Amino acid sequence: MKKRVLFTALTATLMLAACSEQEEIVVTSDLGDVTQQQFYEEMLEIAGPSLLEQVVTKQLLEDTYSVSSEHVDEEFESLKASYGDTFAETLEANGMTESSLRQNIYFSLLRDVAVKESGKTFEELMHDLLEEHNVQIETESLQHVFDQYKTLDEQEEN
Repeated sequence: MKKRVLFTALTATLMLAACSEQEEIVVTSDLGDVTQQQFYEEMLEIAGPSLLEQVVTKQLLEDTYSVSSEHVDEEFESLKASYGDTFAETLEANGMTESSLRQNIYFSLLRDVAVKESGKTFEELMHDLLEEHNVQIETESLQHVFDQYKTLDEQEEN
């Protein structure tokens, strides 16, 4: 009996260990699975630098500045009205949804508010925020993303 319980416990432990080592599958198809790691690596390759820049910039700006959802809604409705009946087709042609357009509007307004309230150019503001918050990019292939803002010190010296 003890051997059976021990065997069952050992089998369950091995099965759990094996399951925890398997990568999470994002997509399945007849052609094969796409794991979370494969998806991440592909995303990094395709959109890595620009996506990283947007995510970090948003985080830095949101720490100090804000944009109301009402302001985003006003801009969205204004754009929608200006395109009239072609609004949905225009979104689709640009690979966007209403949600992604709202996100783009929010980010654009956030940048505008930050520049206006800080009294600095966007480049100067980003330079200061990156230093102030000690932003360090750990992934080697992405370390160049904020170089354009770091070079402001060099330009000022010349």
